[in-house]
Amino acid sequence: MSSNDREARIRERAHRIWESEGRPEDRSDVHWDIAARIIDEEDAAAGEPQREAALDAALADTFPASDPTVMQEPTTAIEGDLPAVRRRKAS
Repeated sequence: MSSNDREARIRERAHRIWESEGRPEDRSDVHWDIAARIIDEEDAAAGEPQREAALDAALADTFPASDPTVMQEPTTAIEGDLPAVRRRKAS
C-alpha cells in the first residue's frame, strides 16, 4: 500500500471519528493519531495470515525430519521387572 493510500484511509477514519464525537474543534491531531493507530492495527492483522503462510511454506521441507524421534515403552514386561505388589490381608 502506498503512503497516499494510507493517508487517505487515515483521513477518512479521522473524519468519521470527528463526526462521531459531535464535530469538536481543536481535536484534529487527536483524531488523526487515533485513526492512524486503528489503520496500523488493521493492516498488521490483515498481514498476519500472509506471514504465517510464507513461514509454513519456507519450513515445509523441514518437517517431519526435524521432529525428534518418539521413544515408546516396551509393550511386554519380563518376569522380575515388575515391582512387587503388596496385598492386603482379608479381614
